[in-house]
Amino acid sequence: MLKVSLIEFFLRGIPEEFIFLLAAYAFTKNKIKLDKYLISVLVQSLIVYLLRFLPIQSGVDSILNLITLIGVMVIINKFEVVQSIKVSIIMMLCVFICEGLNVLFLQLVLKKDLNSLFKSPISKIIYSSPSLILFATIVIIYYIRLAKRKELNYISYGEVN
Repeated sequence: MLKVSLIEFFLRGIPEEFIFLLAAYAFTKNKIKLDKYLISVLVQSLIVYLLRFLPIQSGVDSILNLITLIGVMVIINKFEVVQSIKVSIIMMLCVFICEGLNVLFLQLVLKKDLNSLFKSPISKIIYSSPSLILFATIVIIYYIRLAKRKELNYISYGEVN
């Protein structure tokens, strides 16, 4: 079981979903619709939190998170299905790369043991934050760049509004 404490949910889970859904809007070149964005964050955060209570192995949760993220993007945000699948896969790859860089830094530069670092919820949040910050920085810079170039539109199911 991959249970997450409430402090991890609030300090890591919810901010992570804010970034994931911002990335979904950025990579689909959609302007943020604040009401749908906030609802999506809340729904996705809750689903991810509840998925952690299932008796599943590590890795399966990532696939289930990917599926629910696609569902949230299609059902709530009205993104195209194929576009949502592509964007979700790109986002997960970016997150895995950022997390991999963080792990390399922790192990090779700081010479830390990951098992001991991730035992406490607080140290887990602290030591896993650089990967989220890196991903957030990439997404925010990309979204701002798209906004400055006026490449963002209100798109839903292939129709530009």
